[in-house]
Amino acid sequence: SYKSIKIFYMIKKEILKTIVKLFDKFLNTELHLRLVSENSEKFYKNSYDVKEYDLIFIHIPKTGGTTFNFVLDELKKKENIKIKQRGHFSISIKTLSSNEKTNYCTVIRDPIERSISWYNRCLGDKNYYSHGLAKKGFDVFMRRCSEVHNTFCKYYSGYLDQEVNEYTMNIALNNLKNFKYVFSFENLENELKNFANNHHLNLSTIPKFDYNSKKTDYDNLEYKSIAKFYNPYDMILYNAVQKEIFNLNK
Repeated sequence: SYKSIKIFYMIKKEILKTIVKLFDKFLNTELHLRLVSENSEKFYKNSYDVKEYDLIFIHIPKTGGTTFNFVLDELKKKENIKIKQRGHFSISIKTLSSNEKTNYCTVIRDPIERSISWYNRCLGDKNYYSHGLAKKGFDVFMRRCSEVHNTFCKYYSGYLDQEVNEYTMNIALNNLKNFKYVFSFENLENELKNFANNHHLNLSTIPKFDYNSKKTDYDNLEYKSIAKFYNPYDMILYNAVQKEIFNLNK
C-alpha cells in the first residue's frame, strides 16, 4: 500500500542519515550538513512558479523572518491573498533572467551580525544539524558551514550551489532592486509598522519572535574579522542596498 511504501522510504532515509553521520564523524567531513542544508539546489530546486503567488517571502535565517511571517499571516487573512512563506528558499530559477518588478519581499541584515547570530543559534541547540560543527569553534564553523558564506547573494541570485563572484553578486543586487519590498533588519519594527498601516492591518504592536536567547559576541573583533573574510560579496551587496535601495550614505 501507499502507506507501507511511505514508511519504508522514511526508514530508509533515517538509516542513510545515520550512516552519513558516522561517515562524517570518522572522516571529519560535513556530508550530512550538505545533504540537509537549505542552501542546496540538489534538494531545494526553487523552480516554483512566481505567478501563482501574490507575495513571496525570501527568508534568510536570522533576519527577523518569524516576526515578518506573523504580519504576513495577518495580511493573508485580511486580503485573502496567496503568499509563499514559511521555510528558507531562494528566488525561483524561473525568474533569473527577468528584469520586471516581482512580487518578492525580504529582510536584509548586516552579514557579519547574521553570521554570528546563526553560529549562536546552532551552538545553543543540541538537536540542530549544525550544532556539532558550531561546538568546534567559530573559526571552524565559519570555514566549513556553507550557510554563512555569502548567503544573501546566493538566495537573491538563485545560484545556491555555486561559489559567489562579482557576476552573481550583481545579479542578486539587480534582482533586489525589482523586489516589491526590501526591509532593513536594523529598522524592522518601524518598517513593519508602516507596512501594517499601509495595508490597514489592525496591529497595535509588532511582536518580536526570537528563538536565539544568546545575543553575544556581536562586538567580538576576532569573530567580526573572520565573518567578514567569508562574506566579501555579501558585504558589497549589503552596502550597495543601503545606498541604492534605502538611500543611506554608507
